[in-house]
Amino acid sequence: MAENQTATIGKDWVHVVMSYFRQHLESSGEQTKYPVLMFYCNWNLHKDLERGIVQDVLKKISIVITDDTTGHPADRISEILSLSQLRSEIRTVLKQIGVESGLFENYENWKMFTELMFPFLMEKPLKCKTRPPTHHWVESLKLYDNQGQVYWKIEVRPGDSKFYGPLLRTDPESPKSF
Repeated sequence: MAENQTATIGKDWVHVVMSYFRQHLESSGEQTKYPVLMFYCNWNLHKDLERGIVQDVLKKISIVITDDTTGHPADRISEILSLSQLRSEIRTVLKQIGVESGLFENYENWKMFTELMFPFLMEKPLKCKTRPPTHHWVESLKLYDNQGQVYWKIEVRPGDSKFYGPLLRTDPESPKSF
């Protein structure tokens, strides 16, 4: 007879889960189908990222900050780094492989998962390794704590410009940011 079981989830567990997601996507050849998930998996797992999806995201942000037609850069950057999209991609991958997980379905559990993921990301600012073909480019991207909310900071070259914004985690059932 099975009893209700609870598990303690720690940041090391989150690190392992992200590793499994990455392994699954690579073995199934679906990395490009889930770009936000691959971005966070790679950022979570590697200290130095010189190529691949992480550099592609930094190039995409470089284009956003130099293109006046895309709207406010902070809004576009928040969309590129979307945790809502990350959650959606995780849920889709799990559904495809027939796994039901309350961790990613329940908003409070999702919030806990991301809060445990942030320490890995905050310890690893990303650096642009290849300069995109734009007149300004992202030199670095980092996450930081701003009075209990997670924010991103982008440093742009040339000119030492900086962009800041909240890392939004909005969902239809709970329109909150943190």
